[in-house]
Amino acid sequence: MSISLNLFAPYSLLRGLSSQSASQLARRTQLIRRQVGDYLFRAGDHSAYTYFLVSGQLAFEAPTGLLAGHLSARDRAAAEPLPEVSPHQVSARCLSEVCCLSIDSALLEVMLSWGRAPQIDVGEIGTDTTADTEDWMLRLLQHRSFQQLPATVLQSMFLRMSPVEAAAGDLLIRQHDRGDFFYVIVEGRCRVIREAADGTSLQLATFGPGDCFGEESLLSGTPRNASVQALTAVRLLRMEQSDFAQLLSDAWTRRLSGRIAESHVASGTARWLDVRLPSERRGRPLPGSLHIPLYCLRAKAGELPDGIRYVCVCDNGRRSAVAAFILAHMGREACVLENGLQGLQVREPA
Repeated sequence: MSISLNLFAPYSLLRGLSSQSASQLARRTQLIRRQVGDYLFRAGDHSAYTYFLVSGQLAFEAPTGLLAGHLSARDRAAAEPLPEVSPHQVSARCLSEVCCLSIDSALLEVMLSWGRAPQIDVGEIGTDTTADTEDWMLRLLQHRSFQQLPATVLQSMFLRMSPVEAAAGDLLIRQHDRGDFFYVIVEGRCRVIREAADGTSLQLATFGPGDCFGEESLLSGTPRNASVQALTAVRLLRMEQSDFAQLLSDAWTRRLSGRIAESHVASGTARWLDVRLPSERRGRPLPGSLHIPLYCLRAKAGELPDGIRYVCVCDNGRRSAVAAFILAHMGREACVLENGLQGLQVREPA
């Protein structure tokens, strides 16, 4: 049974979802209740769920039993998810009757990642797409990330792309596979689907002529986090991973050494943007940085101030490369800290 979407309204992460993604997530979200003295979770527990406090009060206790903090649904901090480290570092004990949203963490991560991808009414499938087909290149070049590419790079990109066709229902990208190609749609429609833990498939987004996909896995070196399936017969252009790395990866993810990045931040012309998980950040904080985990960057990027360069940071530079691409695609100036925090001497504030 689906919960009311009104319950998502107080939470900044969930407000960033598209209406389609929010509706799908609501059908898989549980509203759980606990009594006074109950534990929502205990220190050391492994949890596959993310919790949002709807009502009531919680006390957070360290493994020693000492109070580590408390939270009320009326507090500003309740607009964010409860501590999501697994295993949990603290226990959450109910000081009153408590009501929480419980959401599968893996599903939430993917929903947030795709939350602002292009959405096309599936009801349009089967209509005349001649005009869309003729405009696919114009649509592609309207993306800010492509506008930033020099003309010579664009020319080389098209020369190195090869045509491919697929029938309706064919899988172009399979969830969990290694990234191998970057795709641009010339004609037809595709959909992004994610297989949930219960075996059901969720549609996260739809794409049409001029849209591209497949770059995140190539930039991060991680497996595909969703599948892409042809909704209609499609014609596409695709580029091999080696060509993508040579032509587009460096162009979209300008890398700065630790020394140069620190000088830009110190001069006020740039800011650190930490895209690690909260648990990673607590283990090694980056003083003065903004913090937006990669999985919710699309949903929150619109809140970032304009007119400043963002130096994206993670542990090794892989996730920050994806972050820089996302920001460039949304019209922000971004670059990557080369080698991540491994190559940066972080100094604690005096």
